[in-house]
Amino acid sequence: ALQKLPNVRLCGKYDGFTSLPVEKYFAFLYTTQCDGLPNVLLEAVAAGLPVVAPDRGGIRDFVTDATGWLIPNHTDVSGYVKALQEIQGQPQEACRRWECARALLVKRHNVQVFSSSLFEAYRKKDSVCRS
Repeated sequence: ALQKLPNVRLCGKYDGFTSLPVEKYFAFLYTTQCDGLPNVLLEAVAAGLPVVAPDRGGIRDFVTDATGWLIPNHTDVSGYVKALQEIQGQPQEACRRWECARALLVKRHNVQVFSSSLFEAYRKKDSVCRS
C-alpha cells in the first residue's frame, strides 16, 4: 500500500544514519507528536544538514531559532513548509544556523560530556571509590 502513494518512495533497508545519501538533501525534517531529544537530530547536524523540528519534549534543548527551525505547533504543516522554503531560499542563513547547531553539538553532545554527566549522576556522597 505504501508503494502506491505518490509521496512515498521506498529505498531499501535502513542501515543507520551514515548510510543515507544526505548529500542529495538540503535539510532534515523531523516530525513527532511526542519525543525526548532524539539522537537522529544530532546525527543530522553531524552529517551537515540544517534541522526543522517541532517544539516537543526535549527537542528545544538542541533545536532553537539559533540552531535550526523550531516549529511551535507540531501539527502546523504550513510552518514546516515555510521553514523548508526559508532554508532553500536563504542558504546563508541555513548555513549560519547549522554552524551554531554544530558548535552546540561539539560543546554539549560529546563522549567526554556524556561520561562526566553519567559519572556525576551516579556518584554517591559516601562512595568508597571517587574519581
